[in-house]
Amino acid sequence: MLKQQLTDCTFYKFVNEDFKVAFDFLKNKENEKLDAGRYDINDRVFAFVQIYHTKPEDQVKWEAHNKYFDIQYIVSGEEKFYIAQRDNLNETVPYDETKDIVFFGETDGHADLVILKQGEFVIVGPEEAHKPCCTVRESQWVKKIVVKVPVRN
Repeated sequence: MLKQQLTDCTFYKFVNEDFKVAFDFLKNKENEKLDAGRYDINDRVFAFVQIYHTKPEDQVKWEAHNKYFDIQYIVSGEEKFYIAQRDNLNETVPYDETKDIVFFGETDGHADLVILKQGEFVIVGPEEAHKPCCTVRESQWVKKIVVKVPVRN
């Protein structure tokens, strides 16, 4: 997991071309105006623009992905974002290969919490489960861009 301000982010230039494409997309302020939906950035990298109300923690499921890294960037609003090693969680909904998602039950207390605010992003990999979209103080509207970067073997 990595959390950082988008304006301070320069490491991505050294990771791989897919991360460079993803961060170039996020740094283009015009993309913050996009409507909710899926946007193909190239033939490997794509993004979802999401607009939603944050929810109480007990109404959000733990999830993970096998084929993609998530870069979750907050355009507006703030949310609690939990991260845990998926080895420590019990699968509740089996992996769906077409949607690249698996769901888990609650942790045994071993989780990290970050508060994501406007202009910040977090990167989570396949070995990490995450529980996004949680209310900080009271429910609020959040606009988020989630960029999916493929795992390279």
